[in-house]
Amino acid sequence: MTRINSVMKLFEIKPIPPEKFTPRPTMQGLSKLEKRPGEKAEKIGKGNYASAWSTATEPGTVRKVVSDRSNLSRDAYFQYIRKITKNERLSKNPYFPKIYDVQVVRDKNFDLPSHSYYVDMERLHALDTLSDEEVLTIGRKLIDGFDSWMNQTLNGQKMYSDPQQALVSYFIQLLVKKSSYSSKSGRLLDNIKDSNLKQALMFIKSVLRQEIGFFTDAHAANIMIRRGRHAPQLVFTDPLGG
Repeated sequence: MTRINSVMKLFEIKPIPPEKFTPRPTMQGLSKLEKRPGEKAEKIGKGNYASAWSTATEPGTVRKVVSDRSNLSRDAYFQYIRKITKNERLSKNPYFPKIYDVQVVRDKNFDLPSHSYYVDMERLHALDTLSDEEVLTIGRKLIDGFDSWMNQTLNGQKMYSDPQQALVSYFIQLLVKKSSYSSKSGRLLDNIKDSNLKQALMFIKSVLRQEIGFFTDAHAANIMIRRGRHAPQLVFTDPLGG
């Protein structure tokens, strides 16, 4: 594999297996991407601590850049992708994102340790790009009794306005760490019909049990869709906060 110079454009990287890493980029390179992305780099998402980029040359790959993290052991997203990529069985589970590369950069210009890192991963689609019919089909395929769940009422009013809200709420209540819903969690897990989905949810729950300070963050923006030749595939991109 051809080595790249860390000062080259960050997107001149082909998707590679997680066990093969490109040379570390520089903090200057990450900063340059954020401030002067150039014509080929397009920012497709922005959060409190991260930005997501794509290019015309690698339209199926996204680079997520996470900045100014003082302790990566307490960074929920970093630990999530780290655990997935280090476990061959989990990395093959279709409910997890395909991670091609992860690199960390330490900024030595601060008195306190500060890290930035990037994640090269597959480009996915927002959950709300699905029609109600598609979401309903997914819910029925994955969850035993999904129609009954979706049609629940409270004080005579339907609890969920559409299949997407019902589906996301199902996962939130299944994964929630401590609340009035936690007693339901085992029963909700038993209703999962897909073994890969059950494995994925059990893994996320295990991380929540092990990591003090992490919490469930499996809202609609953190559950995305992989489209292909077959039916749309749910992917838990960032289900943990902390």
